[in-house]
This record gives sequence, C-alpha cells and structure tokens, in this order.
Amino acid sequence: MKKIEIIPLFALFLLIAGILFSGCMTQEGQTQSPQTITTISYSIIKPGDTVNLDLTIPDSSGNTLIESQFIVIANQSRDRMSNFIFSGIHPGTGSISQNYSLFSLEYNAISSGIVGMKLDEEKSIPEPTTGGSFAQNWDPQQLKNNGIDISHSTVGNIILMEVADSPTSMGLRIGTITSITPNGATIDFSYSKFKIKILQIIPS
Repeated sequence: MKKIEIIPLFALFLLIAGILFSGCMTQEGQTQSPQTITTISYSIIKPGDTVNLDLTIPDSSGNTLIESQFIVIANQSRDRMSNFIFSGIHPGTGSISQNYSLFSLEYNAISSGIVGMKLDEEKSIPEPTTGGSFAQNWDPQQLKNNGIDISHSTVGNIILMEVADSPTSMGLRIGTITSITPNGATIDFSYSKFKIKILQIIPS
C-alpha cells in the first residue's frame, strides 16, 4: 500500500510563500516592479477632430431617402452660401451612388452636433430650419422646365433638384410635393432629421 504523506499546514504555507516569492525574482536575483494595469479610454469628439460618420436621412415617415458615409471636421462651420457635396445612395435608385447636397446650415448642425459623441455612438440631429424655409412654390412653367407634369403629379411625390455652387460643384437635393393647386405645386426640400453614427475619430 502506498504511503500518503501529509504536509503540515504551516509547512505548506511556507512552501507556497517561497514559490510566490521566487516568481517575483529575475534571473539576476532582482525583484521585478509590479505590473502596471492600463485601462482603455474611449475618445470623445472634440472641436477640430476629423470624424468619419455614417449618415442616414429619412423622410417624415421614417423611410430612408439617402444613405452615405463621409468625413466631417467637428465644429467647423461652412460659409452660408457654400453647400456640402457628398456621395450617397437613394434606395429608390438601387445601389447607384450619386452626388447629393447639404445646405451649409445642415452641415454646420451636423459638425457641431457630433462634438462630445463617442465611437459607435448614434444620434439624431434635427433639421436646423423651421417653418419649411426650404419649401418652394413652382408654377406650371417651372414644373414643366424641370420635367414635371403637374397633371400626373400627386402629393408625396419625390422630386430631384440639382443644387450647385459652381459648374464643378453640383449635387442633388430631394424634395417632396406637399401641395398641388391649379397655380402649381409646393415642393419642400427640407429634411426631417439626420441620423448619425460615429465610425472613426482622428484627434486633431
């Protein structure tokens, strides 16, 4: 029969302590400094940071009008007469990417609205205008010049209008017919909100 050796409790304690102590010694017999535990801090967007974001623009019913990804400089304002041209996809046109336009007020609202956000955070930024200031009244001739047949149009129809700062800086603007009368139609080119998701933050 094999003999079972029982180590006294005190001796076991000394053995464990010796092992732990020897683990703290280097080959030269010097003790190592305690291991430093580092924590990961998530960046918060600050003014001047470069931000890659995902943008979804829905209509008033929540249906997606435009999907895009582009880079914004946080809290950087554009001149009020300078539109922001970006590449995006309108689900109604399949997967075809086209250039679209944000008015400077909208770009500035996004640029300032992302300050304080974190990576992967999502946020809805409301349209910065009020009272439908981007609505336009088009008479029958204006509608015809833009290829719109008023007799075949209904409220809710989508209209695409080209917006340009210059011949080389041009993007589409999506509008919705909100009313039709014998004198023409009202087309609202404002958006309800901008849904943002932060994809990348590059500190300034």
